Amino acid sequence: MSYLIDMDIVRNDAGEICGIDGVRVMDISEWMELFYGKEGDEIPLEKTCNDLREWCHKNKAVYYGAPKRNFFLREGFEIAKKEGKSTVIVEYL
Repeated sequence: MSYLIDMDIVRNDAGEICGIDGVRVMDISEWMELFYGKEGDEIPLEKTCNDLREWCHKNKAVYYGAPKRNFFLREGFEIAKKEGKSTVIVEYL
């Protein structure tokens, strides 16, 4: 992740990136557990998408998902910064 060297990176106790330059980075599974609890995997996809869209709108957040080979955390971060969001929900597709 050398492209993040000049940015203010915040890591959790496990060493995972959880924030960059004031933008919180949250994995989709973390969001689902926060929103639905342990039953998140049982929620229909359409409902999950609608709930995520609504949650992002209400919480100054943006969703960024891409196939693993095309997934770049910096891209999600830049989208959040450009849109003035404080959180980016990320997902490998």
